[in-house]
Amino acid sequence: MTVSRFFSNLKTSDLISFLALIIASISIFWNIYRDILLKAKLKVSVRIDKILQQDRSRSLGPFLSIYATNHGPGEIICVSIWMLKRTVLGWLRRKNILDFIKTDTKNQFSSKLPMKLSIGENIHVLLPYKRDIFLAERPTAIGVMDSFGRIHWTDKKSMRKVIKQYFKDFPEKKINKSKSNWL
Repeated sequence: MTVSRFFSNLKTSDLISFLALIIASISIFWNIYRDILLKAKLKVSVRIDKILQQDRSRSLGPFLSIYATNHGPGEIICVSIWMLKRTVLGWLRRKNILDFIKTDTKNQFSSKLPMKLSIGENIHVLLPYKRDIFLAERPTAIGVMDSFGRIHWTDKKSMRKVIKQYFKDFPEKKINKSKSNWL
C-alpha cells in the first residue's frame, strides 16, 4: 500500500484525529521538558574586591567576592556555597573533594543565604580575604547550590585568576627538607 493510497482512503475525521494525536504528543513532550528538564541557571564568578567609601579615604576589604546571577527561566533559590577540589587520584576513582563553605553572616554588605532570585537578579557573597582562607588548598571551582541540589560552578578563567592573585598576595612557605617530621 502506497502513501498516497493510504491518505486517499482516510476520512476527514481520521485525519483530524491523527493531527490531534500529533499536537497532543508535542504538548506532552514540551510540558515534560519545561517542568522537569528546563530549570533556572546561575552564572557564577569569583574575584577579589574592595568596598570604597564615598569620600574614598577609607576602603573595606579586601574580600573574596562570589557573584551569582540568575539567567532564568524562572526563579531560583540560592542555598549555600561549595568548593570543588579535583585531584588526579580522585579523577581516577571518580571521586572529587566537595566542601561546604560557611558564609560570613556578620558582614552587612554580603548577601544572606538562602536567597530567592528572580530572572536577572544576583547575589554577592563576601568572604574575608586572608592567608588562612580555603584558597590555600587550590580549589578547582567554587559553586552556588540551589534548592534543587544542583551546584552552579564558577568559570575556570575567574577561578584561575583568583588563585593566581591569592598566591601572589600570600606566597607559600618553603618547606625545609632537612627537618623532616616523618621520624
